[in-house]
Amino acid sequence: MKAVNAQTRASEVEWLKLNLYSGEAGEYTLQLTLLPNLTGEDRVAEIVITCGDTVIRIRVEQKGTKADGQKPDVQTKRFVNSVLNKWEDSSGDRRQRIIEFSYNSDGKLSLIASYYDFNENNILEPDEREKGFEGSSAFVYEGKTVKVHSKEMNNYYNKLTRTDAVLTLNDEGYVSESKCVCLEGKVETFFRNRYENGQIVFSNYEYSNSAYTITDKMAWKNGNLIKVLPSRPSGCYSEIIYGDEPNRPEVSIDLNFLCANTEWYDCIGEDPIIGVKIAGLVGKRSKNLKVTEKEFDFNPSEPSVYSYTYTKNAEGYVTKIEIDNNDGGDYSASDQVFIINYQK
Repeated sequence: MKAVNAQTRASEVEWLKLNLYSGEAGEYTLQLTLLPNLTGEDRVAEIVITCGDTVIRIRVEQKGTKADGQKPDVQTKRFVNSVLNKWEDSSGDRRQRIIEFSYNSDGKLSLIASYYDFNENNILEPDEREKGFEGSSAFVYEGKTVKVHSKEMNNYYNKLTRTDAVLTLNDEGYVSESKCVCLEGKVETFFRNRYENGQIVFSNYEYSNSAYTITDKMAWKNGNLIKVLPSRPSGCYSEIIYGDEPNRPEVSIDLNFLCANTEWYDCIGEDPIIGVKIAGLVGKRSKNLKVTEKEFDFNPSEPSVYSYTYTKNAEGYVTKIEIDNNDGGDYSASDQVFIINYQK
């Protein structure tokens, strides 16, 4: 018997007891005894029965109540409908884009699509949907598998590239491994992720056309992801600093990854596809919203620094994110503003 809840170690599920744990071949009646769940949170365990080559798995889920017997407060999910993204000091006709989000009947993210708003009127015209297409990712959920179909327009070559990915989920619903195939070049990318307490701590990725392999290690503190350290190039890493503003779990996308600016933080578990972290498929969210991102490259005394400030509505939900690149940073073209629109 093992716990799916990462806080409980395998074979030490104190809240679930069985009348027997082993036996000879034959028929048995398995009796389960559950202790009251007064934690206010639901919990899950898995019973694994093995007999020769036969393996039977039984999932046990227990709803939580508070110590006073009341059910915990359930917050209504807030769906982000679209995001207006502006580059404040950019030149040319690509100063503004609109990102749209769609969801399936289960409330899971099913499509991210981004278009340039050339005339900057905050509305996507038909010709902008055609000529201003930047990229998209479509998610199809099939049990413990998620299929992702991504498209991206390369404006330099005026060419559309397509990538298909198959994501394999663990018992917590997070990506344990993935295979991405760039359909034009037939280049395959493989990811393998490891988690502790639902937080991603390790990601290894490699390419079929190269011996180049990268291992990213992640450090967490107080429920927040604070560092992403790649195995190569040596000495490079991303550092993230957080404020007191909560990263609200009822918001349909992870706002921290909506506007990631440092390379190692941005690419965790999803290069060359987009949206996997936004969709909540790469471990738990950080508890708070970030206020600073730093990228340390080959000159550690001069990191690229990005500062974040937030504006909220009367309900306390973030409606505007402003990013200051502090007159530097080669990964982001300019200062940015994200205006977030929620479904009514």
